[in-house]
Amino acid sequence: MIGNKGLKTKEKLIETAKDLFSKSSINDVTILNITSSAGLSKGSFYNYFDSKETLIWQIIESEIYDIFAIFEKYINLHYSHETIPQLVDDLVDYTINHKDTLKLVNETKFHGYVGKERIIKKYYKPFGIIGPIYKWLEKENDNGHFQINDLGFMTFFLTNVIDEMITEVVIGEIPYPIEKLRFNLKDIIRKILEVSNET
Repeated sequence: MIGNKGLKTKEKLIETAKDLFSKSSINDVTILNITSSAGLSKGSFYNYFDSKETLIWQIIESEIYDIFAIFEKYINLHYSHETIPQLVDDLVDYTINHKDTLKLVNETKFHGYVGKERIIKKYYKPFGIIGPIYKWLEKENDNGHFQINDLGFMTFFLTNVIDEMITEVVIGEIPYPIEKLRFNLKDIIRKILEVSNET
């Protein structure tokens, strides 16, 4: 069991790694870089983490589940012209406040040793972190607000639209004003859901 001193050391390694990952690619940051920047020996790293991959997953998991609270809030709300704008505002604000973590998640999708497949399996199947979106669509379908034939497809489609637009803009991959993103994303999601009712 880790004592208070050990917990502080572990937290120092995590915070140091987060800072380094925000400035450089995860492939460029080594365990030695992390421990040296934290003022610790390389061997001390292995008292808390088996590998750099383990450390990365702890960083991701310590923050990524905060988004559950956002989605859960909307499960009991009925679809309306106000619901989507509120959801988009919450998601954009969340992304802005967790930019470094989302940058890390985005980068891990393209590095084999952490793996896009592991991210998909852990957070998307079976519905993982996007479960609340599925539940909300299912509830609104049952209430007659939507007429969606394939709830699974619509859940993944909406999630990918939100993820790609918000993440790419906020982490700086696409130069696009945040406020314009908010407006366009609200309009796109509303149109997607409206089209689903016409098919």
